[in-house]
Amino acid sequence: MRKFSILVAAGLAQPLLTFSPGALAETGATLTPVVVSASRIEQPITSVGSSVVVLSGEELRERGVKYISDALLEVPSLLVTSTGNRGSQTQIRVRGNEANHVLILIDGIRMSDASTSEFDLTQLTLEGIDKIEVLMGPQSTLYGNDAAAGVISITTLKGQEGFRGNVNVTVGGLGSRSTTTQISDGKDGWHYMIATSNLTTDGISAANEKNGNSEKDGFEQEAYKLTTGYDHKAFQTWINFNKSYSLYEFDGWDGLNGIATDSTTNKQDQQTQGIAWTIAAPAMNGRLQSQIQFANTQNDTESDAGFGISYRFTDRNVIDYQSSFVINDNHTVQFGAESIKETFKSATFKYDLDITGTYLQWLINVGGLDVSLSARSDDHSAFGRQNTHRATLSYKLGNAWRIKSTYGTGFKAPTLTELYDTTWGTNNPLLKPEESKSTEVGIEFQANHYNSSLTLFEHETTNLIRSVGAWPNSQLENVNRADNSGVELTAGAMWEKFNVNSAFTWLDASETDTSGVESKRLRVPDLAANITASYFLTSGRIWGQALYRDEILDIGNNTVPDYWLFNVGASYDVTDNLTLSGRVENLADEAYEEIFSYGTRGRTGYVAVDWNF
Repeated sequence: MRKFSILVAAGLAQPLLTFSPGALAETGATLTPVVVSASRIEQPITSVGSSVVVLSGEELRERGVKYISDALLEVPSLLVTSTGNRGSQTQIRVRGNEANHVLILIDGIRMSDASTSEFDLTQLTLEGIDKIEVLMGPQSTLYGNDAAAGVISITTLKGQEGFRGNVNVTVGGLGSRSTTTQISDGKDGWHYMIATSNLTTDGISAANEKNGNSEKDGFEQEAYKLTTGYDHKAFQTWINFNKSYSLYEFDGWDGLNGIATDSTTNKQDQQTQGIAWTIAAPAMNGRLQSQIQFANTQNDTESDAGFGISYRFTDRNVIDYQSSFVINDNHTVQFGAESIKETFKSATFKYDLDITGTYLQWLINVGGLDVSLSARSDDHSAFGRQNTHRATLSYKLGNAWRIKSTYGTGFKAPTLTELYDTTWGTNNPLLKPEESKSTEVGIEFQANHYNSSLTLFEHETTNLIRSVGAWPNSQLENVNRADNSGVELTAGAMWEKFNVNSAFTWLDASETDTSGVESKRLRVPDLAANITASYFLTSGRIWGQALYRDEILDIGNNTVPDYWLFNVGASYDVTDNLTLSGRVENLADEAYEEIFSYGTRGRTGYVAVDWNF
């Protein structure tokens, strides 16, 4: 594996899409985005030592992006792959790490399936979403298990004073049609926001058509989001709720030849629900902030893969307490405690686990210097005590330049499926938790119309869990370690009528087994890039996007070629309340694969009518 020293300072200022470039240019204003995920309290992003990318829900919706999984394609450090058509299994890897090493939060609710520690983001639409924060590197110190490689924190909109709403109708290729709605209001401290979506597509063959597969695999989905609460000077309380129903068809896999094949009967029916009640109260003239959240997540899946119908139900209950105390202008102390109880059951078995954790964090601000020091201890019912820690630094060099650095550790306990699910005979109750450590350093520049950044990082995972041997005699084992190192580069510019953002990630990722044999990590490209540009008209905009993914090595020593994707679109404001828009994905009609032998959509167009009231 190629290694490099990280003694040279470097940094990250990813393209920030949390505001309208056109509007800012007209006023000459410069806004500093505020993030929550990095320290679990609001901080200007310029005070954060970790790498954070912020995507604006409004900006993405204006460009016709419907799904959160599509939005995350704009972050090259995130590797987004799916097994074919819309609705099929989609995995998110942060900097080449495992998909179940990234924690997915919606309004603070842990959304992953308790049996696999993964959450399929293709089930989530952008309707009712305010912003998405992508926090990279081990974050177990603040978030515990599942955050060994990063956190994706999704925040829904909050109702503001004055009733308002939105209806969007979109139709497009492959028999795609969708209707989304959103209403919100607020008065005398009370507020609410309700969003709904209904989407259907006839789809494509999940198994690549070039291999003789022609049967289309469709997808249907309904989703609902609700945020409501009451804000008072003495306390705030709110309820967040999200629920989705989906039905999708999927294809099989020929184990003899190692390729995906058509199936006319495979289908999956899935329901996912998250709900949380949060109470927050200030004290000591606001110096002490306390918050407690009671949350529940349920995933209910019925699947038929040709072997009969199987059922899987998971349930997670979480009590999360956090507080922060401002000692003085330079020092803030945070404390948190969390209790998690997870249940996984099928038609033949049921398993439970419990995790409790506490953490302490010290935030220091002296002039242009911001430092955070944190430590956490978790008690896992199956694996006992797990300790993690993190340190971050951010230092402003004048008004335009900033350097920053982070060191952190994390852990990921084996999932209930890996430990106990005997369906495929690969489970292993003797597995150990995977452990990770990561270092990154960076430098960023932001002044006038321009921004740029450079980040170097190294990430090591030990006790890596892998399937060893050929099925049906294979078994999951801890096989030694994985090493990822990389460079992230961003550059952007914003003028009155035009803005452009670009991001590039180079990644060297390998695994080493217990005998010392090194191999390339599967499904991790060496290079990924994204360039997005918009031109703002008097009554609309025109935009274009280019995405590049380098070739990857897949299961069975198969190579998936590299590819470019080009997406374009335009919108026109017919009136102040009515907008027409169009979008073409894969403009060049590139025939490509994200996973070996699974298909992808060719050139596909969409048109939409958007009404605000």
